[in-house]
Amino acid sequence: MPMEKPHLPGGAEFLELAPVDMLFARFIGELSGKPAPGILEAAALASARARAGDLCVPLSRFAGARLALGEGGVWICPPYREWLGLLETSPAVGAPGDFTPLVLDSGRLYLHRHHAHETCLVREIQARAAMAPDVDDGLLQDGLERLFPRPARSEADWQRVAAAAAVLRGFAVITGGPGTGKTTTVARILALLAAQAKARRAPFRAALAAPTGKAAARLTEAVLGAFASMETSGAVSPETAASIPREASTLHRLLGARPGGRFARGSGSPLLLDAVVVDECSMVDAALLVRLFRALLPDTRVILLGDKDQLSSVSPGSVLGDLCAGAPLNRFSPDFARRLSMVSGEERFPVVDHAPPLLDSVVELTRSHRFSGEGGIGRLARAIVTGDTDMALETLRQGAGGVVFTPRAPGPGADLESLIGPAAVEGYSPCLSAAGPEEALERLDGFRVLCAARDGRAGYVAANMAAARALARAGKIALETGDWHHGRPVMVLSNDYSQGLFNGDTGLVWNTGRPRVCFPGQEGGTPREFSPFALPEHETAYAMTIHKSQGSEFRSVYVVLPGEDTPLLTRELLYTAVTRARETLHLIARPETVARAMERRAPRASGLEQALWGGFPEAAPR
Repeated sequence: MPMEKPHLPGGAEFLELAPVDMLFARFIGELSGKPAPGILEAAALASARARAGDLCVPLSRFAGARLALGEGGVWICPPYREWLGLLETSPAVGAPGDFTPLVLDSGRLYLHRHHAHETCLVREIQARAAMAPDVDDGLLQDGLERLFPRPARSEADWQRVAAAAAVLRGFAVITGGPGTGKTTTVARILALLAAQAKARRAPFRAALAAPTGKAAARLTEAVLGAFASMETSGAVSPETAASIPREASTLHRLLGARPGGRFARGSGSPLLLDAVVVDECSMVDAALLVRLFRALLPDTRVILLGDKDQLSSVSPGSVLGDLCAGAPLNRFSPDFARRLSMVSGEERFPVVDHAPPLLDSVVELTRSHRFSGEGGIGRLARAIVTGDTDMALETLRQGAGGVVFTPRAPGPGADLESLIGPAAVEGYSPCLSAAGPEEALERLDGFRVLCAARDGRAGYVAANMAAARALARAGKIALETGDWHHGRPVMVLSNDYSQGLFNGDTGLVWNTGRPRVCFPGQEGGTPREFSPFALPEHETAYAMTIHKSQGSEFRSVYVVLPGEDTPLLTRELLYTAVTRARETLHLIARPETVARAMERRAPRASGLEQALWGGFPEAAPR
């Protein structure tokens, strides 16, 4: 019987190993006493897949896989059962709880630290999802009526439902696409929780956080706007409003990040909080979320916000995706559905019998307030999420509702400049003509070029050069002054805890005689200024990768995709790129490139979904 072809990422025939993977394999081979067949391959895979973002190696998926070693060398992974037997006899491979470099758990091979992270997440999430906080249902009902006026439409108000569920549970996940009101909802949740604390004559201590400085600034802006509306309408009392946080910080700053990857906050010095809200959770990797849980009190409420359809974090893990993938969304256990109906006023919810407690903690917001039902960007985003390639291509060809489609890929020479140059001049001119750095930073988010990869004709390195040349030809910037020309956008690539600059933070050069690099102020205050020579690793950001754009929004976006196929082009990448645009999306790509991207998914391997949901089957609503 022929061996089934292994399912390799991107449909590749070979999986390329890097030198670091080979070094780790040799290390594991030495610990094993002899380089037995199967051990080296497993160790190299564990290293390679961790670099790709997986928490583990599902051995059945890679059994029989060919691993390219460079210079023509190839390793072939053993058959699944044989492979398990080899690993179980290796002293470098242990069972859960063993202190070994590699851990074998239910057919999945982990680096030790990744198994420890996954185990911690399962323990913390399950414990908090099972919490039953002390809640005054009558007070909650009154608060929901004030803060969520009933709409005229007949469908369920999932913002109201999500708010009720977040108050009733010790752990909550609120997911939804752009413009579905996640941050508006969480501002009202904080008001509801503050009212509950006030009724108990207890202080209310909460924190808002996000993975990047840009995402934290956007969360602060959204929450401030929501509270301004609530206070104007009288939906919250001044006393209640005063006890609620309005300003978000990065997760690193909240946890007291220090040089060397250490954190001031942890189990020995916990954050004294009643509730913590984390926005843009799709960007948060498993290790950072573990750091957060370890720094919280056992009864601290955790509320996670994010878009489950976006790209996962750069580092290993896809926690938000695993939390939302294991069960039907917006269905609840029978008892919780009855209580939720009573406090929210919604008449009936679909229910699922014998559901784990986590089912009652996850709510999806489904109505976008940013993209209309017939708008081009919203329609395109929905087609991508559902995998409807025909609808996506038809929406692009129609070119309506803020969508513009150029069905080609950049060619050689100056072709990329001809494609994006005029748009770059128009998009960045308002920023370059600003009277001061604060105004320039506000205008910087008006336009951005997004690329799938770093290199190549359609990469962001080439796009940055093309945009800069076009701006120089138009007399908008002076490239002859060097890297620190006035108005150059700059993105930080590594964390500098001493200066409070973090990977993904974006600023610009303000050069009126003495070059300075300005970044948005902490919590929306006066811009911070730095010497160009004091910056951590950084790069020009007229263009950026789609992955780096997560947590950001721009009024107008140019997306450039390569002509050649690459595993980077996935449905999640395309969706993330499209939804960065608020008003106008210009996509430069061949139709066949769009179709291939929609066919390719970017799943992350982990045991988290299985551990949290236990293979929980989807049941039909009653």
